[in-house]
Amino acid sequence: LQPKVFVMENVSGMIKGGYKGKFNEIMQTLKNTGYNVKCKLMNAMWYEVPQSRERVFFIGIRNDLNKDPSYPKPLNKVITFKEAVRNIKTEDVPDLTPSVKKYVHLLKQGQCLSDVGGKGFQTVRIFENKPCPALTKLKAGIGFGMLIHPQEDRVLTVAEMKRCSTFPDNYNFLGKWIEAKERIGNAVMPKMMYHIAKHIKENILSD
Repeated sequence: LQPKVFVMENVSGMIKGGYKGKFNEIMQTLKNTGYNVKCKLMNAMWYEVPQSRERVFFIGIRNDLNKDPSYPKPLNKVITFKEAVRNIKTEDVPDLTPSVKKYVHLLKQGQCLSDVGGKGFQTVRIFENKPCPALTKLKAGIGFGMLIHPQEDRVLTVAEMKRCSTFPDNYNFLGKWIEAKERIGNAVMPKMMYHIAKHIKENILSD
C-alpha cells in the first residue's frame, strides 16, 4: 500500500529558468503515481532555522484521502546568527587559502571578496544580526564559496554550522571539516522538517 503522504525537497533553482520543463515533468510523474501534489518555495528562516535557505517542498496526498496538500504558515520572528551561536564552544577550523586570506581582513559584514578586490562573490562575511546565509556544499578550497565569521577572519566551525542548521549540539558529523560542511549543505534542516511534519500530522492526517 502506498504511503498516505510524501514530502520531497529540492533546491530552488528547479523552478526557475531552464529547469521549469523538468519541474513540470516531475510534477506530472508524481501525480501519475496516485497523489494530489502541490509544490511551494519555502525559506527555512521563517521556521525557527537561523539560516536564510530557500528550498522547494513537494507534498503529495494519496488521492483516496480526498484532501488537498497544505503548508505550515511562516512564523513572525527570525533567529539571528548571533542568537544561534550564543554560548557555543570554540573549535579549530581549516586555514583559509592564501588568495582568500589576502583580502578577508578587508571584509565588512555583508561584503563578499569581489567587493574588496578579491575573486569570489560567494565568499561572504555574514551579518551577525541576521540569519546566516544558506550553507552549501561548495568545495572550491577553504574560503571560496564559504561563509566568513562576522567578527573573526575564519570560516564557521562545525558547531556553528550545526546551530545555524538546527542540528543538536551533540549530533556528530563524522569525518573532516569539509565533509561535515558537505553533509550539512545537502541536508534538510531538522526544525524546518519538524514544522512541515507537525502541520501534516495535525491538519492532514488528523482524521
